[in-house]
Amino acid sequence: MKTDVIQRTILGLICGYEFLLLPVIHMLGASGFGCRCYPNGSKCTMNAVRCYGVIRGLGLAVRRILNCQCMGWQGMGWQGSDPLSPTPS
Repeated sequence: MKTDVIQRTILGLICGYEFLLLPVIHMLGASGFGCRCYPNGSKCTMNAVRCYGVIRGLGLAVRRILNCQCMGWQGMGWQGSDPLSPTPS
């Protein structure tokens, strides 16, 4: 039950980021800010938390975001599909 509350809180924060904060960032002129991959980082984080639980899901999300090439942080950037692995181990 405690884990369920934490998981819902994390998912709520991610939804809040997607629907409240990200549009404001785009309105303020950061039009290039955003992931070009599918699913984007926040969707991937939500899927990982749902599938693997809070701790492992957030760990996978942080690793994915740090290795993300969609933002152009590493070289020219990349565009395409970068799905979460389908089965938890």
